[in-house]
Amino acid sequence: MFVGRTSELKFLEECFEKMSPQLIVLYGRDGVGKTSLAKEFVKDKPFRYKVLNESNFDLSTDVKKGDEASERSIIIYDDFEQGIKNNKAFFETLSEDLSKPYAFVILISSSVNWVENDMVGEIGSLALRITSFLKLKEFSLMELISRFPKFSLSDCIRTYSVTGGVPAYLDLWNEKQSFKDNVTRLFLCKNSILKNEANRILKNELRELPVYNTILYALANGMTKLNDINTYTGYGRAKISVYIKNLIGLDLVEKVFSYDTRAVENTKKGVYRIKDFYMLFYYRYIYKNRSLIEFEEDNIYDLIIKDGADDIFKECYKKVCIEYLQLMAEHDRLPVKVEKSGSWYGKKGDIDYIGADAKGDQVIAFFTWDNEPVGVGAFNMYYELIKEAKISPSFLYLFAKEGFTEELKSSVAENVHLIALEEM
Repeated sequence: MFVGRTSELKFLEECFEKMSPQLIVLYGRDGVGKTSLAKEFVKDKPFRYKVLNESNFDLSTDVKKGDEASERSIIIYDDFEQGIKNNKAFFETLSEDLSKPYAFVILISSSVNWVENDMVGEIGSLALRITSFLKLKEFSLMELISRFPKFSLSDCIRTYSVTGGVPAYLDLWNEKQSFKDNVTRLFLCKNSILKNEANRILKNELRELPVYNTILYALANGMTKLNDINTYTGYGRAKISVYIKNLIGLDLVEKVFSYDTRAVENTKKGVYRIKDFYMLFYYRYIYKNRSLIEFEEDNIYDLIIKDGADDIFKECYKKVCIEYLQLMAEHDRLPVKVEKSGSWYGKKGDIDYIGADAKGDQVIAFFTWDNEPVGVGAFNMYYELIKEAKISPSFLYLFAKEGFTEELKSSVAENVHLIALEEM
């Protein structure tokens, strides 16, 4: 079932309507839906499709539909980096395709690092013919909701926290099974299909996998600063920086900086974190427990995931709430017109969201994935963090999975907005 990708399809259609030669590089990680997007785009158009192979010879067959002689026939080369690397005749074929006045060629690649860093140098003058790059990313939560319309928002957050919104992983998710049963089937059995997926992703893009595995494990388990990783691994800071830079280039890791406040002495300068939720789940729960998984221990979900699952749900919930606030800001539904936003990372705790207008008026937010309603005690702790950050927000938003106690509801001021998960 094809869902989402509305803006990407619109972009391709706009390119198609230009009636000028087009060479589009469509790229993104494995499983993100590049080929599915291309198939949806050409379903009512004449096209020729070919998957290139790791061979010095062109051994793959073509799929054709419609009149290839049409003045606007589409040509798609999937895994095109294989043609570039292994078959020099591909350059001639591509040049011939582009010589037609209404040429429309799509080059598909799963090698993000190669496209962004090496491709232009390897294809030489053909790079000048590229008209567009289209990087396909994982589904947003809204697209995941469209994929599973019967799921509650809580179910969607849990599913997103494991799959990272990767369409190929979502296709494996059985909406009739519980979260526990899906995770067990996909990760925790001897022949589970996603058990070794992280290793395959890294192997396709990087060398020295043991080093990357060690760094990703450290990041997934709370070691978010260079000094923390250095202490845990023994690797030098310079070496760690190089490897993390490569992981950032693959969109697996990001460096985040704290929102700028007057509380410099209470602020963490910058932290690294895994931004891909599938990878975060894998390195937090699966990587170190592969021996248990291999022997298919009884109750393995309860042993390695049950007690810690809320930690990763919380991270995903934070992403969802930030997207919600950003959407409210775009539609002018926040009490300030946000022009700058971010999170504040403090030495005693974090402020999940700070947004400010041009005058400096601020709205801040905290997100809580606890299994009980947020009460006055937690509310007072939030204000302690606000003091630590040395800010004076005009408005405060609290988001909570289980809502809020009646005591808190009856005591907050008018500038405090309480939003339970079911109200989003």
